[in-house]
Amino acid sequence: MASQSTDSIISGATNKLIKKDFSTELLIYEGMYLQCSLYTDPVEGVAWYIVVLSPATLEIDHIAPDTALYGAVIAIATIAIVCVVIAATITIFYWKSRMMQLTQPFFTLLVLGGCLLLCISCMVFLGKNTSTSCASRAFLFNLALTLAFAPLLIKCWRVYILFVKSWKVNVLFHGTQNKLISIPVLIIFVITFLLVDILIAIVTLYGVGSGTDPYTATVLTSNGAYAELTYCGFHNNNTFFYTELVYKLLQVLFSSYLVFSIRNVADAVAGTKVLMGIVYNTAFIGALILGISRSVSNIGLVIMCITVGVCFCVVVTCLLLVLPVMYRILVIGDKEAAAEVIDEMFKGKLNDVSLPYDL
Repeated sequence: MASQSTDSIISGATNKLIKKDFSTELLIYEGMYLQCSLYTDPVEGVAWYIVVLSPATLEIDHIAPDTALYGAVIAIATIAIVCVVIAATITIFYWKSRMMQLTQPFFTLLVLGGCLLLCISCMVFLGKNTSTSCASRAFLFNLALTLAFAPLLIKCWRVYILFVKSWKVNVLFHGTQNKLISIPVLIIFVITFLLVDILIAIVTLYGVGSGTDPYTATVLTSNGAYAELTYCGFHNNNTFFYTELVYKLLQVLFSSYLVFSIRNVADAVAGTKVLMGIVYNTAFIGALILGISRSVSNIGLVIMCITVGVCFCVVVTCLLLVLPVMYRILVIGDKEAAAEVIDEMFKGKLNDVSLPYDL
């Protein structure tokens, strides 16, 4: 019998047809189109199945190491990681400068840490869909995005409280123990944002959805054939997707409101232009990625688009966080630039007499 043939292709194809009850649908087996049709001979009682195997155009469910896309994703993510490392090195090197202290460099390092994890998450999207990789993708990407964005949002909130709701300019003076926000308090706030993200993921993945473990389904692919593809458990979990989307969108909207509210505060202190650039750049790229990922079925293309979009945002964020400070330190001079910032703060205060004066 064909199902017991010593040729693995013949026996495997036959067993697959038996499982499908010799359906006439176009199937895919071992990278080949598989289809059968029943032929009935004019001689009564004589009939047999005609089976055809031919090379197939496959639809992939992951990016394998032996593909060009795999190397491209690694290369793009690596370039972004190098940019993050350079930005972090510059921040640490000029840590004690007055201009860097005005920006509170620990904020910058937290954002860069989130950017680094975002680049790593792009690499995690490579390879087969396993229990480990699927769980990592669901949590790492969302937590990294929150870690990269939350410190800037918190910074703008503190600037709003200190320089818009009140006027505590003593936090700007060099050597003072007062800061926009202490490192322990900042860490607590960031952890709170991350815990909310984790809670959302747990509830929507395991409470409402079926978890992150991969599953195999027979689907009609774009080439018109039925194939068995393996997806992560959250592949069609719309609750998880839209809940995370709303959470990130609320962060963007709140930060946009704060950016507008602190628009008159010196940019070197508030980072208004930096956050504005990051927010609008992230929103535009995010919308583009969202549209592609929800409308395109080609997994390789989706992962490539996500990688390009994420890494572009990471590089732009690194440039916005570091270049303005570097310009002021190297071109204007550290002390001169810091003095200009404080003068700008006082001039802005004098132009806005409606705010309470509280040193």
